[in-house]
Amino acid sequence: MDMTEMMSYTWDFRLVALSYVVASVASFAALTLAGKVKDAEGQGLWMWLGGSAFTMGIGIWSMHFVGMLALRMDMPMSYDLTLTALSVVAAFVASGIAFYTISGESLGAVRLLGAGVVMGAGVAAMHYTGMAAMRMPAEISYDTTLFSVSIVIAVVASIAAMMLFYYLNLEETEERFGRGTVDLAKGAAALVMGVAVCGMHYTGMLAARYTPTGNMTMAAQGMDPMLLAVIVSAVTFVIVGVALVTTMAGRGLTLEDQLEYAEETF
Repeated sequence: MDMTEMMSYTWDFRLVALSYVVASVASFAALTLAGKVKDAEGQGLWMWLGGSAFTMGIGIWSMHFVGMLALRMDMPMSYDLTLTALSVVAAFVASGIAFYTISGESLGAVRLLGAGVVMGAGVAAMHYTGMAAMRMPAEISYDTTLFSVSIVIAVVASIAAMMLFYYLNLEETEERFGRGTVDLAKGAAALVMGVAVCGMHYTGMLAARYTPTGNMTMAAQGMDPMLLAVIVSAVTFVIVGVALVTTMAGRGLTLEDQLEYAEETF
């Protein structure tokens, strides 16, 4: 009998739902911070950009590990810390490049596509580097079709989210529709980005094929997955809370005051 047929898989859908909440809430905070990048200059620009990228990056990274915890497999599992660190770096870098790309005065098709591709690629790189960090008595291979679909989902949804991120942070958009309506629309944009992250993640998880290579009861090595998930989730919500409070407190300030506020905050 094929050993892969003996392996059972279940999902904790409470954690699946939590992973989507984490991704969406972090996306909203990053979107709100990104609105400051367009009008900032000099040191203020890099501070707001760094805050946006860090918030978005930690959000999708946290979502990834909560999603990994939601998968229950009949084997011990731990994570390689070096590859885990590389996965979060990929998320930070991609988020920073994407937000910087859409921070200009105008957004053409090329820049929009570029930002979406970079963001989608960053999500994918984070996910599959995180998968490579898994340490367990099994080898991972991927279904080519589902692997490709996961990349397409990440890129297409990221392009849509980047477009919403840009237009919802234009002054004329707020003047036309009002701040309250725009804030609601930003929430919708964050839900789209949550779909991008979660859609890519769970499609990628479905693409994975696990072939046992050793003793399925062997002791796991490295950091405990539950401990890692608790730490990452806690840090994420703290960062998101600080980001939102910081940004909301800076509303109504002049550009000069906002730059000074950014420098004092970060």
